[in-house]
Amino acid sequence: MSERAIRVGTWNVGRLVSTGVGAEDSDPDRSARRIGDALRRSAADLVALQEVESPTLGIGEATGEAERIADLAGLGHTLLWGVSPSHRTAGQALGLTILSRYPLTQAQGIVLPNPMLSSPQPSGEVWRSHDKGLLLATASTPLGDVTFACLHGLPFHRFGRARDEPAFLPIWRTLSSHLQRLARVRPTIVCGDFNAQSLDTLLPDIVANGIFHWIMFDRTRPNGARSDHVLATYGWRVIRASSEPGPFDHYLCMATLTLGPEAP
Repeated sequence: MSERAIRVGTWNVGRLVSTGVGAEDSDPDRSARRIGDALRRSAADLVALQEVESPTLGIGEATGEAERIADLAGLGHTLLWGVSPSHRTAGQALGLTILSRYPLTQAQGIVLPNPMLSSPQPSGEVWRSHDKGLLLATASTPLGDVTFACLHGLPFHRFGRARDEPAFLPIWRTLSSHLQRLARVRPTIVCGDFNAQSLDTLLPDIVANGIFHWIMFDRTRPNGARSDHVLATYGWRVIRASSEPGPFDHYLCMATLTLGPEAP
């Protein structure tokens, strides 16, 4: 990678799909190898991962699954935020990870409003909405200090709800307020699974008003949906952006960016 560009990405790695359609692979070591190998091949410099398991709640350096992925990817600077209890593994937390080729400082986790949704399942289990949020840090890149953020939004569809319902406006307004604040400090990149196809109506203050450039991908899921996005403050220029199908129910989405006088 040129010193005048950085390669960033986002990937929700919560569900590894095997060769059987809809089947989940429960081997965490195999999962970590697939993720780490794919990130190494992608030549990523900064990556946001969602739905990574953590031994504990809270923010710290990557351990467990996230540490294995970072080692395999060759990304030596890490942050892991266990946001809420894991629905996959008892005694584990589930959360957000930033993997970086560059030193990371000023780590912060921002919890978005939780509407406390619930959805009874045929099995008798009741799904409940967990906390979602934004993990951010300052990355010391060859282009200068950059705020890099990993985001995971609430999956409203799993509860039979629409993300643009008036009841959920506080979530989007809170996110918009935080992103506007970050944009005033330094160049900022936000990567994540927004669980939303379109951002211009949900985040009009930052997308439609030109604070952030919305880097769109053709599709980011095997079913053709586009729920994973990259936002970059205007001043970043997009060299290339693409999504790569793989063994997960989200694609690895990568963008090569540089800072320059031209608008993206």
